[in-house]
Amino acid sequence: MKRFLNRILSFFSSLKLTVVCLTILMVLVFFTTIAQVDMGILEAKRQFFSGFFVWKSISGTMIPVLPSGIVIGWVLFINLIAAHFSRFKFAWSKVGIWLIHIGLIVLLIGSACTYYLADETQMVLPEGKSVLYSESAHRVELVFIREVGAQHQVVAVPYELLHIDKPIEVPEVGVTVIPRQIYANSQLVTMPPQGNLEGYIGLARNLQSRPIDRFTQDDLRNIASVYLEIMEGKQPKGVMLLSNGISVLQTMPTSGWVTALRARRDYNPYQVTLNDFKHELYPGTQIPKNFSSEVTVTDLKTGQSFDSLIYMNHPLRHAGKTYYQASFSDNDTTSILQVVKNPSWIFPYVASILMGVGLLIQFGYHLVQARARRKK
Repeated sequence: MKRFLNRILSFFSSLKLTVVCLTILMVLVFFTTIAQVDMGILEAKRQFFSGFFVWKSISGTMIPVLPSGIVIGWVLFINLIAAHFSRFKFAWSKVGIWLIHIGLIVLLIGSACTYYLADETQMVLPEGKSVLYSESAHRVELVFIREVGAQHQVVAVPYELLHIDKPIEVPEVGVTVIPRQIYANSQLVTMPPQGNLEGYIGLARNLQSRPIDRFTQDDLRNIASVYLEIMEGKQPKGVMLLSNGISVLQTMPTSGWVTALRARRDYNPYQVTLNDFKHELYPGTQIPKNFSSEVTVTDLKTGQSFDSLIYMNHPLRHAGKTYYQASFSDNDTTSILQVVKNPSWIFPYVASILMGVGLLIQFGYHLVQARARRKK
């Protein structure tokens, strides 16, 4: 048994394994960079860095060709840990090596945390308006909304939980919803459903949703649609057509509630107000020189606020989120901010410091030793 464990430790601590993993990782990064031009960043990331393998269709058969990026990352992490246990012994002459490897381990941990925990959304800010949420550009959610005094009560169901013919209880609303058809991307047509209209309610009586291939390009938006049957207890109330391509809220058959399928929202305990947006061009051209957003951030609990100017390469960092100037619309009256939530943002900085200090110590140690030998 001990011999078997030693062989496993020897394999995972091997320098050859390190070289193979780094080579595969470089190949994956190269092909991911090429692929994202046609399929978009998210789809390229999914194909080359998600799951266990990178798959390729050969004569209609899907064949694994390489381990995925996330698998290679974990193998490198295990490789570094195993190398410490099997080869490296602590000594003052090896402090630099230890710091370099610890920095690499921190960098790999940070990469894994970013992969699993980071999230990006967009905040659309018209001039003079205040917004307390940002929206996902790629994910949607089913929401039920009603007015409670001067506020709104919102019940959200993630789109990922919707499965055909699988009932979902929504006790806050007092209904059970059953998705009958789900389209990741669709085309909405202004015409009534074919056949009997009985059983259809809301816009489903005047619209049809037809499935089309899902877009993967970053600049194209998928129009998700769901035919949703509403049940109150065991009593069917009708089938509604919901889509993020429909901007209006539809009235539920239960009193006081409206519903929609919309971009997933991430609410903040503060609001952001756009005071002024500037879009500057180089004189005599249509080439952007600078665009910036002057905003006020107000805490909803304390009422305290502060001003900030967001422009290219100068984001706003607040409450664990980073706001970048991304785009604009509506004749330069609306600013679009990219909102990045990455709890592991500090890891690359710590890793860089550890590796930098480690390299200085290691090179310095060898320099001192070389000079000492010369004096002798």
